[in-house]
Amino acid sequence: VARTRRSISQLLDFAPRTARLLRDGKEMSIDVTDVRVGDVAIVRPGERIPVDGEVVKGESSVEESAVTGESVPVAKASGDAVFGGTLNGSGTLDVRVTKRFEDNIISKIARLVEEAEATKAPSERFVDRFARFYTPIVMTIAIATMFIPTILFGQPLEEWFYRGLVLLVISCPCALVLSTPVSVVSAISGGARRGVLFKGGLFLERMADVKVIAFDKTGTLTTGRTIVEEIFPFNDYTAREVLRVAASAENRSEHHLARAVMERARSEDIEFEEVTAFQAFTGKGVGVRILDRVVYAGSPQFFRERDIDLTEWDEIIEEKTALGATVILVGGEDEMMGLLTIRDTPRPEAKEVIDGLRGMGIEIVMLTGDAAPVAEKVSKELGIRDYRAGMLPEDKLRAVDEYRQRYGTLLMLGDGINDAPALARADIGMAMGVAGTDVALEAADVALMGDDLHSLLYSIRLGRSARSVIKQNIATSLVIKLALTILVFPGVVTLWIAILVGDLGVSLAVILNALRLNRGAITRT
Repeated sequence: VARTRRSISQLLDFAPRTARLLRDGKEMSIDVTDVRVGDVAIVRPGERIPVDGEVVKGESSVEESAVTGESVPVAKASGDAVFGGTLNGSGTLDVRVTKRFEDNIISKIARLVEEAEATKAPSERFVDRFARFYTPIVMTIAIATMFIPTILFGQPLEEWFYRGLVLLVISCPCALVLSTPVSVVSAISGGARRGVLFKGGLFLERMADVKVIAFDKTGTLTTGRTIVEEIFPFNDYTAREVLRVAASAENRSEHHLARAVMERARSEDIEFEEVTAFQAFTGKGVGVRILDRVVYAGSPQFFRERDIDLTEWDEIIEEKTALGATVILVGGEDEMMGLLTIRDTPRPEAKEVIDGLRGMGIEIVMLTGDAAPVAEKVSKELGIRDYRAGMLPEDKLRAVDEYRQRYGTLLMLGDGINDAPALARADIGMAMGVAGTDVALEAADVALMGDDLHSLLYSIRLGRSARSVIKQNIATSLVIKLALTILVFPGVVTLWIAILVGDLGVSLAVILNALRLNRGAITRT
């Protein structure tokens, strides 16, 4: 037990005890507990980041496995969030502190895991109830063994008193009582080391019973980042020209679709044109003066409101919209230049994970607030047969209740904030990618610290393996103790055998079997 608990305390050891700060133009090293929000910490190559914060200067790659469980380093630049205890790569970073040491993500994880370990799982409560009856019964049998043969049958008292003592040692419930808590602690701490945070043994064991998983779409099955998928030039323009004008027009916009256009232009090394008279029309598009003409970039409705005739392109607009894409038109009142389609893309691992879940006998459904064409396209790409679109939070609540009644234990996987009501109603509410989101970390029953759906597969296999290990431990301790008990009466089992095999031996076997969960020996069932 101490070994598994040490794995949790090691989380805190990842964070350095001192931080190198820049104060009044001078570098100084101070204890991390004295660091204030707003301080700027300097992190050199190869050092662990001492605090949670935001990069204000420098570029590097950061290995975040201590927090997210993902070993692939993540590129960091100005404006990106970093976590205390993670390992800086080859660049120097200046990090503005956003949280005190006691509030950082590593401290929060360690605290939540300790609270989870203190929460008893259902099987642990069963063993406790069983032990309340088991202990007085075996005590009565042992005492009866000591005296009844002598009183009723005239057997030697010394011989049967010795056998009664042997029986007491064998019947000691240590291994039985340890069988569940040591397995739960081992699994929870092992999961935390791999970026899966269980809020208690109850949810760990429920993972073994999951029959249906309801996925949110945006940011869960998809990356949550929009990309320019296709470019269709009009009127003898080239795709590169359309993209250059669109990116130049969107360059001053803060909309997430604008960022997708600019990222595509930068990836193709396209230089932006100088623009003037920039004007943003919230939720519709932008207008600018570029190359001595007024150009708009926005939705088809935005162009129609300006009495710009789109009849020639209505067919392709409707076709792409029906396929779930967001259409951005580029052009002016005198001439249209082209069309871009933008959409959120499925996570690369999503199809593999869904196939894996279905292979485990789990039903898959998708619940999304997006329009039906968008939901249909994503569901076809991922092989999801059952999906519902255009859902409000209250609609998701009703869907969760319906699927629970139809299939059984339901796990809801979402972002932990927008899907909070459905997460609370589900048997297991799971949020992913919550390393930087305090609300999601607190709200979910199970939290996936990273952004990889493979952690979902791992968590279900961990729950099933934990259930299997608990059953193995209980069965092993009972069978061995029963066999030794039977052998006590003919005098085959001595006191030393009872101690080494019936007590210490069984307890050690139970503990070693449970530690497999901490080491990651997870079955594929």
